[in-house]
Amino acid sequence: MVSVSTARTSRELWTDLKNRYSSANPTRDFELTRSISTIKQAGAPITEYYVKIKTLWDELYQYKLLPVCKCGSCSCGADKISMAQQNKEKLLQFLMGLDDQYEHVTNQILLMDPLSDVNKAYGQISQVERKQTVDQNDKKNMVTQKETDIQDSIAMQVGTQAAGRSSHAGTNNHRFKRNSS
Repeated sequence: MVSVSTARTSRELWTDLKNRYSSANPTRDFELTRSISTIKQAGAPITEYYVKIKTLWDELYQYKLLPVCKCGSCSCGADKISMAQQNKEKLLQFLMGLDDQYEHVTNQILLMDPLSDVNKAYGQISQVERKQTVDQNDKKNMVTQKETDIQDSIAMQVGTQAAGRSSHAGTNNHRFKRNSS
């Protein structure tokens, strides 16, 4: 194992790092693939979930080789087919990890023909999340306003009753006995 301080050349260091951390390592491929297949949103914001899964994808696909076209001018479209397949895999993995509250959006995305790009799907789900946040804030504001109205109403009733009692205190109808000791 080579370290920065023991490497004789930058090439030697680079080769060691590449062998150690490259995705060509089947164990790391397995670990990344498992993480991608089991990752869940679990109540986290969409952005946080997307960044986590995208980081895993980036590492997994960093060293994967795409099929290379043999025709020279790439008239066969092998690269486009491969990229479309990779996007489909990413899209399905992303949608599978979403919380159940996004099921209706997931269904809409899956019904698209052709399938949406994973980045567009992320954008759509982010919009739904923002809408839900606005709706929740509106509901909280309405509840808070109702609670404030109720408290104000109670305070007015208590204030009116207290004022009514004190207004009778000085009339002739109320006699107070003085304690003469």
